[in-house]
Amino acid sequence: MNLLTVSLFALCAQLIDASLGNPARKQKFSTEKCLLEINKFRNVMAKKGNLANMHEIEYDTSLERTFPTCQEAISAYIKDNRIHFFESDTCTGGPNDDKTISNFANEILTDKSNKYLRRVLHPSHMTMGCTLFKEPCMLPYDDSNSPKAIGSCVYGGSENVEPMTGLAKGEAASKCSGGKSNMWENLCKPTSTSSVQSTMFHFAFLLSFVIFMFF
Repeated sequence: MNLLTVSLFALCAQLIDASLGNPARKQKFSTEKCLLEINKFRNVMAKKGNLANMHEIEYDTSLERTFPTCQEAISAYIKDNRIHFFESDTCTGGPNDDKTISNFANEILTDKSNKYLRRVLHPSHMTMGCTLFKEPCMLPYDDSNSPKAIGSCVYGGSENVEPMTGLAKGEAASKCSGGKSNMWENLCKPTSTSSVQSTMFHFAFLLSFVIFMFF
């Protein structure tokens, strides 16, 4: 498993609502912080790769329990490109600076065999919801017998197609059907109607955005 895979596992790990997991882990999870990080990753990738229709992702609580157990997620993972697993319960180790993110983006764009990473950053994804498993389980795509999946995320807003299908080339955010994102200059605004967020979640998201940008 290469550095990029490990880093993205760490990056996506905290995209879990703490209430779904062990109460003892509550302080380790920050959905808002990691959602900001993954959108920053997509934002830089869109600029680096001249991707004209990369969408901003919003968190959708209705997706959290799509596949509540590892067994269900693994069974669906084989045929559904909208699922990914993660190993860590912290964000530490994920790409943070623009240069590193840019290098990772280039690797994803050039390595078409790495379907896991490409499905994580599929341009048409608009929402996501994550589940923390009660017990860790073996990853379905790793033969080392060492990594343990502690949860999975399901993406919404896109069809179940091969990763990066429908990718439009051109100036970043120049081919957005619903307009440009209000927060990210290189991303399109999500147009999915399935993402209905609570007022408290939006407030926390905006507050996290301010803290993330200035600190």
